[in-house]
Amino acid sequence: MIVDERKKHGIILKETWLAKEMPDKADIIIYHFAKKRMQKTDSCGYDLMTDLQREDEIIFSEIYRNTKNEIRRGEREGIICRFLSGDDLNNAYLSHYVNTLFAFEESKNRKIGEKESILKRLQSYRDKNLLLVSEAVYKGEVIVWHSYLLSAAYREAILFQSFSLYRTEPEKRKLVGYGNRLLHWKDICYLKEKGYEKYNWGGTTRIWMS
Repeated sequence: MIVDERKKHGIILKETWLAKEMPDKADIIIYHFAKKRMQKTDSCGYDLMTDLQREDEIIFSEIYRNTKNEIRRGEREGIICRFLSGDDLNNAYLSHYVNTLFAFEESKNRKIGEKESILKRLQSYRDKNLLLVSEAVYKGEVIVWHSYLLSAAYREAILFQSFSLYRTEPEKRKLVGYGNRLLHWKDICYLKEKGYEKYNWGGTTRIWMS
């Protein structure tokens, strides 16, 4: 179980991923992808999984045809993907990451909390070896970011954040779309190679898999 504890105005909040039991000493508990139904929960939802124990060819065959074409187009455009964890995610990097995340959310008129709070959470995940960040890079510039929370115990990777540049520039938006889809595919291949068995998309969707 992954647990993030925060305290504000004397209230203890615990945010959990992959919980099998209720954490103790908390006023508010938020569950993400709990392994069983918890008592006294106000609402529940569903998540979408990709089984990484299968061959790459089988997983790729289940992707929508248009998405496959966009993955290939991203490769033809010369987009490369890279992966960062541990010491790669130093405080300067995570600060830039959070600033870019907030710029993305502001471009969509969304608020996601306080920068300092989110930065501290990411630093905590990094220090516990729970955080992986992947990037799609075009001509030396990062255009798409994904982050994952990793559970070694369950061999499960949870898509935590996904954002990009150029949301307001139509000509570059297609390139970002190619990069995003290519990065998802490369993430799957990388995590599979590292021994993870489940790719958790972080919620239900019908955009990607058939």
